Order: sequence, then structure tokens, then C-alpha cells
Amino acid sequence: MVFFEVENSPWIAEMKVANQVHPNHSDSLFDGKKHYVACFKDVKFESVCRSMSEVTLSSEEVVALVVGQLEELETEAR
Repeated sequence: MVFFEVENSPWIAEMKVANQVHPNHSDSLFDGKKHYVACFKDVKFESVCRSMSEVTLSSEEVVALVVGQLEELETEAR
């Protein structure tokens, strides 16, 4: 795996502009956010967050994490 931090991320800038349609928007909501890219053999994962830490997960824990996130997306879509 190769891991990068994107400095002066255009993605964060785009997120800030897109969020301006909301009445409670504030540019400060994006203060301290960082853009990370993790490149695996066949997959690229990108994330925007304020903090991050490295952890080791078993296959079962990864599956449970993904299933939980998918369930959240399904609930939000309803």
C-alpha cells in the first residue's frame, strides 16, 4: 500500500463551494480537513477528514465495518 496526503486539495475546495447552497454554511466547517489517498493493488481509497490513525483489522472486522457503512447509506437514502 502507498499512502499520500494531498496538499492544497482541490477536492476540499470543491466540497466547500458545493456546501455553500446550505443556509448554515460556513467555510470554517472545512478548517483543518485533510485529503488522503491510499493506493492498494487494485483499489484507490480517498478520504477527507481532520484526523486519522492506522489500525490493524481482521477480515471479519473489515466486513462488519463495510456492512455497517452500507446499512447507514441505505437508511439515509430512505
